[in-house]
Amino acid sequence: VIAELGSGMGRQIELLKKLYPDISFLVFDIPPTIYVAERYLKAVFPNQVKTYQETRDMNDLSDLEPGMIYIFGAQDFPRIKTAQIDLFWNAASFGEMEPDVVENYLTYVRDTSENVFLYQAMGGKELAPKPGKPGVLKKTTRSHYLNSLPDFEIVDEEPEQTVFAGETTYSNLLLSKNRSN
Repeated sequence: VIAELGSGMGRQIELLKKLYPDISFLVFDIPPTIYVAERYLKAVFPNQVKTYQETRDMNDLSDLEPGMIYIFGAQDFPRIKTAQIDLFWNAASFGEMEPDVVENYLTYVRDTSENVFLYQAMGGKELAPKPGKPGVLKKTTRSHYLNSLPDFEIVDEEPEQTVFAGETTYSNLLLSKNRSN
């Protein structure tokens, strides 16, 4: 089972599902984005997507169908408490959130997930000049991720790479639950 928060239109799910068709996916995002992801993934995998309409009353995620993609709103994220997640995935969207919001999401992740993959701007995203303007009020950094996942150890980390010329740098961080605790 792979859970992704901040799926965008679902292209990463598409790629992973094509490589590993029997994996179950839990896909979470804000309503406008999840609508696009649901439509896109349904077009690519017509009979393998449980729509938001089908999952909105689904409270127990302990018995998922292999190979199915389940669509949820971000507000439904606490439902993963009932699932056993092999890999939690977040690519870039945590950086768009304040540290306390990220920490809240990661409290669920650390209780349910065996592994965590983060593709993030580890130094944080750009600060907003004032509330209501683009950017964040407080940067979410590598130390926030590590402090929020105290029972996880780094398995692999790539050096930062500039994605768009002169803009924010990103790196991959793969963590696994520490079994010695």
